[in-house]
Amino acid sequence: MTASNRAFTAVRDPHARFRTASVVKVLIALDYLIQRDPALDLEQATTDEQRMDILALRTMLRGSWDYAASVFWVRDGYTDVIDRMTALIGLTDTSPPSP
Repeated sequence: MTASNRAFTAVRDPHARFRTASVVKVLIALDYLIQRDPALDLEQATTDEQRMDILALRTMLRGSWDYAASVFWVRDGYTDVIDRMTALIGLTDTSPPSP
């Protein structure tokens, strides 16, 4: 085996269910970006709402801010967010969280 083709892949129970709020936050952010196609530069934002969304997205992803995730979750259709994104990117074993 040469250095250029070394690879290691481990699979353990690939269809196991587990809860992960971080994945949901990434899917919320992806959904937001696809639905709105915003400029993510604060200087290019033209409304206070756009500026607040940019800051909330940044904080949600960098600091795992649950409040921001909840706001986007409600505003963008609850479980519809997960349904749209899992269909778009092919996450066949991913489903919305339980109520």
